[in-house]
Amino acid sequence: MAAGEKKEQGKPEGSVTKRPEGQARPVAKPEAQKRTCLLVLGMHRSGTSALTRVLSLMGAVLPENLLGADSSNATGHWEPQKLVSLHDRMLNEAGSSWDDWRDLDLESSLSRESLDGFKAEIRRTIEEEYGDASLFVIKDPRICRFPGLYFEILAAMGVAVHPILMLRNPLAVAASLSARNEIKGAQGWLYWLRHVLDAEAASRTHRRSVVFYENLLDYWRAALGPLITASDIAWPVGAEAAMDEIDAFLSKEHRHHLFTSEEISSIPSGGQWMHRVWRAFETIRSDPAKATAELDAVNLQFTQAVDLFSEALAAERAERERAQAERAEIAAGRDEAQAEVERVKGECADKIHSLQSRHEEKLSAEIMSHSENVRSLHHAYRSSTSWRITLPLRAIRRSGRKAFRLEIPIHTLSMLTRAPLKLVDLANAVIQRIRLLGFRRAVVVAKTVLVREGVRGFLSRLIRLQDEGLNGRFLRPGPSDLLDERRRFLGLENLFNRPHAKPSVARVVILSETQLPQCHHYRVRQKIDALRSFGVEAVSCEPGDLYNSINAIQYASAVIAYRLPNHELFQLHLDEARRLGIPFGYDVDDPVFDEKTLGANASLAQLDSFIRDGQLRDAVNFRQAIRACDFCIGSTPALVDLLIDTVGLKHDKVFLWRNGVDAATLKKGRKLIERRNDNGKKIVIGYFSGSLAHNADFDVLRPSLFALMQANPSVHLLVGGYLGEIGEFQFIGDRVEQYPYLDYNHYLERVAKCDLVLIPLRDDIFNRNKSVVRFLDAAAVGKPVAASAVGDFVDIIREGETGFLVNNDQWSERLGVLLSDRKLLREVGKHARDYVETNFSADLMCGNLDATLLRHFGAVNCAS
Repeated sequence: MAAGEKKEQGKPEGSVTKRPEGQARPVAKPEAQKRTCLLVLGMHRSGTSALTRVLSLMGAVLPENLLGADSSNATGHWEPQKLVSLHDRMLNEAGSSWDDWRDLDLESSLSRESLDGFKAEIRRTIEEEYGDASLFVIKDPRICRFPGLYFEILAAMGVAVHPILMLRNPLAVAASLSARNEIKGAQGWLYWLRHVLDAEAASRTHRRSVVFYENLLDYWRAALGPLITASDIAWPVGAEAAMDEIDAFLSKEHRHHLFTSEEISSIPSGGQWMHRVWRAFETIRSDPAKATAELDAVNLQFTQAVDLFSEALAAERAERERAQAERAEIAAGRDEAQAEVERVKGECADKIHSLQSRHEEKLSAEIMSHSENVRSLHHAYRSSTSWRITLPLRAIRRSGRKAFRLEIPIHTLSMLTRAPLKLVDLANAVIQRIRLLGFRRAVVVAKTVLVREGVRGFLSRLIRLQDEGLNGRFLRPGPSDLLDERRRFLGLENLFNRPHAKPSVARVVILSETQLPQCHHYRVRQKIDALRSFGVEAVSCEPGDLYNSINAIQYASAVIAYRLPNHELFQLHLDEARRLGIPFGYDVDDPVFDEKTLGANASLAQLDSFIRDGQLRDAVNFRQAIRACDFCIGSTPALVDLLIDTVGLKHDKVFLWRNGVDAATLKKGRKLIERRNDNGKKIVIGYFSGSLAHNADFDVLRPSLFALMQANPSVHLLVGGYLGEIGEFQFIGDRVEQYPYLDYNHYLERVAKCDLVLIPLRDDIFNRNKSVVRFLDAAAVGKPVAASAVGDFVDIIREGETGFLVNNDQWSERLGVLLSDRKLLREVGKHARDYVETNFSADLMCGNLDATLLRHFGAVNCAS
């Protein structure tokens, strides 16, 4: 069910409610201020109610008398009850209804006097319901059948109209109508076509917005972006101020039906019409002329088909209405029968309660009598001669135990030691372990643990003895087990009054769950190597491996979370660091925390909507995680500035740690250079992509590169990693060598085969925050790069000396010149290798870190 939709079956069933208290009746505005009406146009079950409520939270005034919530829409309808009743009356007089997919012409269906009367009544109702509000919202899906009527009325009132087309996948709409109104799928599709085609065609002459229901629920800020920033709308409240209320109102729990665009085309009957219309709406912003032409074509075909078959289907429609009336009558009878059943059940319950009360009184008297008999018998037994004679034997049995079994009853140990019960459990677990291992081996194991992990680690091991079987295999705990263990550990720690002792040496734990190997290489493994060369111990852990990660934090002087969103695992580790009183930092190398920057990435727009919307939605979680930390590390100066501007971090809490080249990579590169790979007359150009987010970047040079390869048969292309279809390059496929994603060593070997490595980048805010890792990789194996003059590449690459910077409109010209001079390419590659080895080694990058950041790591001597 769409969030905020209503039940449409004959007259509306929802009760009438008043405008929310937060929206008082608007006062009169100055004459000079232009009034605006937000007219929501969308098919029933398409999320129009959810959108209307969001608009009202941003300041658009709702009607005085709202159609209240009902069983089909618990969140409310947010539409004018008086106008809904008026629309039903007008449609009925015109021989139509809300569930009619035939073409509607009010001019021919109503007399002039009747139509003028409805216009006057609609205008009067708008004035009564909205007063003199400068910005108000009108929503009723029925208006899709006659939007031109509202444009005419509002224009006569001097009100500007901003139509908003609310769209939802027609399969989801049909499924929702079937669940609520028992309308067959094909009929629901026809209703959807009629509503959206009429609404779109009538609203073309106005400045309008298009909103998709799925996008509204998944990420409303992006879905409403053009509407929020529209110049013809002055929002009294605005999106930022209403953000918390909107987040609380919108919920994916209201979406019970979800379909993809591809599923539309698979419908045999009418599916092609729906598929064409849906695709047209998806492209209406980028190519409006083509989209509207396609919509007109479908509208014409649909209308012609309706005229041909409407009479044939009239009988079926009458039969359906008759069946609905019968169901309503049956439902009324069922309600009466249910009421009678409830009355009889109430009478039976009263009788049962009376019988139970009498039975309980009788049973209580019998129990009291038996209790007196038992007490008298027990007294006689304890007073007997045999009981007194056997007293010494019972004492011996209670205290006697075989020494070699080493078993101590819990109640006896508790009495002797007066320790809490948790220590008693722990002592019994230790005794069982000693029996299993033998005394000497148990002592060796205990000593080893104490030396390696200290008292804290030793206690943690003791706690888990109760969770191990006699076979001695370690059982890895889950999240709930770990939390329970931590609570027990805190109890033991408080019992011994042992405060947390900081480690004697600086030790950093890096938490990372990234699935991209190149990210782990640069931001985790290189950090560990660099920190160790600087005298700081460092380890990495996956936050999902809770036992090892939590255990590692116990001995850390600082923790760094790399690209972790604000989820349960993040909070668990943050809470543990807070408890231990150690700094908790964050490391990020992409602007994953800012929706605006992510939205500017054209490659992201090419991804599947599920992936794209997920990344935009997760930006909030990344931002929350960053704000919760004590400090943050960025990989480029632009990214550091973005963290300060968008996340709101203070300058002294954000530090720059550029990506570098580690010793292992330099060593590998030296070996590859010594091989002296010779391509002969063949010129090999390389393009490498580490993720799916670079397809649009490759499009920057695609035409120039293809033209160059067509004109020069000696040029070959080596593609490595993630890239979509090679398209036109298939015509020269014998000169295109494409590899799937490679591990880092094999990737360097492929780079070493190239004469020139290309790094095209679209000039957008996303790429301006990117680091130059692909330049560092190529330079490590002595290969030159030609990179777009974007972001950090401009600051790092020395033009003509360590690489080549290319404006995106000059790729064709520059490639032709560069590939004609192999000697220059070899010299630049050699200089690039010397340049990165001298200036970008990972050890050197660590040595240039801010002293404050090193103090966060606990490297006091280094920081000083």
